Amino acid sequence: MGSFFSDEAKDRIVGAVRDVESKSSAEIVVTVRGQSDDYREVELVAGLVVAAVTLGLLIYHPAELDEDLMPLETVAAFAIVTLIVNRVGALKRALLPRRRRDARTLMAARAQFVEQGVSCTRDRSGILVFVSELERAVRVVPDVGIDPAKLGEGWSACVERLESAVRSLDPTAFAAALASLGPVLETRYPRREDDVNELPDAPDVAAVSAANAGSRTTPARAPGSTEAAS
Repeated sequence: MGSFFSDEAKDRIVGAVRDVESKSSAEIVVTVRGQSDDYREVELVAGLVVAAVTLGLLIYHPAELDEDLMPLETVAAFAIVTLIVNRVGALKRALLPRRRRDARTLMAARAQFVEQGVSCTRDRSGILVFVSELERAVRVVPDVGIDPAKLGEGWSACVERLESAVRSLDPTAFAAALASLGPVLETRYPRREDDVNELPDAPDVAAVSAANAGSRTTPARAPGSTEAAS
């Protein structure tokens, strides 16, 4: 199990993006976030449940306990549990309903699609590949110029490979899966002679949640940029 935040992972992603863009007219943008949302409600619910159980145990404990300390012990239980859930990603992920995780990652991916300027290409051929580590999720969001239905099973197989790589936090497998999009896209969206590199190849990476990451640090190049494609 690796991390998408390492320099090696970033270099592999850059190489994969350039490989895809050397074969097709698609513009690939990879965004990596530590999580799609803070999920504060999960921490609070877990803390409240444990606090309620703690209070019940204190009240009905057969031994004689100091009643003056019960409120403090209950509050302490709440604080400790919320802190643990906040810090332990595996625990928070286990407490998150699958439907909520899917909804938040999709919402975050769509927001990043706008923030990363993926729709700002000449042919509307941008594709956002959004990775959220906490949820072990990846969302592939193509612009209107790329129709996944025309790419058939090849596209679906590539997305499944990306999903498998993110579930296991394997940046090497992720880069390989990303590069495999090249031959698939080439069949319907081949690289043109006048193609230019309109969006950054380097992944936009932030360990914070997508909701708190703010705007990109590297602005997207406007359509018509003269930089040659890789």
